[in-house]
Amino acid sequence: MIIIAGGGMSGAYLARRLVTEGIARQEDVVIYEPGHKTSCGISPCAWGISRKALEEAVNKAELPEDYVLNKIETFLIHTPVKADAVIFDKPRFIRDCLDGFEVVRAPYNYCKPFNSKNDLVVIDATARRAVIGKGLDEIYARTVQAKVRNEAKLSCMVFTPLDTGIGYSWMFPAGSTCM
Repeated sequence: MIIIAGGGMSGAYLARRLVTEGIARQEDVVIYEPGHKTSCGISPCAWGISRKALEEAVNKAELPEDYVLNKIETFLIHTPVKADAVIFDKPRFIRDCLDGFEVVRAPYNYCKPFNSKNDLVVIDATARRAVIGKGLDEIYARTVQAKVRNEAKLSCMVFTPLDTGIGYSWMFPAGSTCM
């Protein structure tokens, strides 16, 4: 049995690849995911990816190739920078990766006490290390996601440094009328 704590981008893709690579059978993988309070049901961020990386990920996960919402030709960070990126349908990609797997909707601490001889490994794919704990001197950035209507058709991602000097905000087109 393989137990994956976290059914977001990393955990869902890992589960899918374990099966497509022949490392595990789908029925031998269980994913613990408490769910998120965002309207799309996933953690914010990571909707943008290089075009080549998405193509490779989709191919290796044996999924359909229709996840692109917008093509990004320019990153705007004070000055335009040429880009070969896409905004992809992250919620649907995760749902498709998880399709057919047992997903337990429970807090991560439910997957800590496994001592059964049938449990081979517990993988922490939570991004915040909810199972294995934080490392020394780790810094975490708080992320916020908002979806707004936009009538202008953008083909660029705009990055703006925060006034605090730590971090940045970014906006990107996520479909024909949303950012």
